[in-house]
Formats: sequence, structure tokens, C-alpha cells
Amino acid sequence: MVSYPTIPAKLEIPVNTAAKYVGLLEEHGLIVTERTDAITRDGLKHNGCLPYTIVPVQNAINEFHVWQLSAPERAAARQQAQRQTEKSGVEFVPSVKSQSAWPLRCAACGARCTAMAV
Repeated sequence: MVSYPTIPAKLEIPVNTAAKYVGLLEEHGLIVTERTDAITRDGLKHNGCLPYTIVPVQNAINEFHVWQLSAPERAAARQQAQRQTEKSGVEFVPSVKSQSAWPLRCAACGARCTAMAV
């Protein structure tokens, strides 16, 4: 069992970097965080250590397959969003992994416009 303060120390990386990648592992379902509480001698409740459990790889593989099978629905939703934004006079900017689709450019004036976000 590895706790949060141990990870950056063992890997000799900054705490923020460790937190970023631990968060990604949690987000992708590869690890599970067990939140714990610690009660001091004074009776005060504090956050305890955050032990991490590695999820079996087969679970991650199954989730990836489910994600792949949902590709047609995601493509249909993306096309519907594109039709709706173009109908309202807003340029559709599909999101990229590291870039959000917002703010959009207004077709009328060409300015970035967050107010038009639906």
C-alpha cells in the first residue's frame, strides 16, 4: 500500500506532478483512492493517509472496450452539436484533447464569444 506523500518522495518528482498523474490514474479507473480519517488524542478529526489500490488490469481493458463501443454515439452527438452551432451562426470548434471547444467564434463578428455557449 502506497500513500500520497510516499509517491513523490520515492519517485523524486515534485508533489504537484505526482498529484497530477495520480489524478489521471484515478480518472481512468486504474487506481482507487481510499479516503481515511484520523482522530487525534484531543478528539479532533483530520484527514488520514490516502492509500491507493491498483485496480485489476482487466477492469481497465473492459472500460476501454466500452469506451470504444460508444464511439458511434459520441460521433453522432458531435455532429448534432455541430449542426446546432452552425444553425445558430456560431463556428463549431471541435474539442481537442488539450483544448476546450469554448469559447467559440461568432460567425457575425468573428470575435471569441463565451456568451453564445449553449
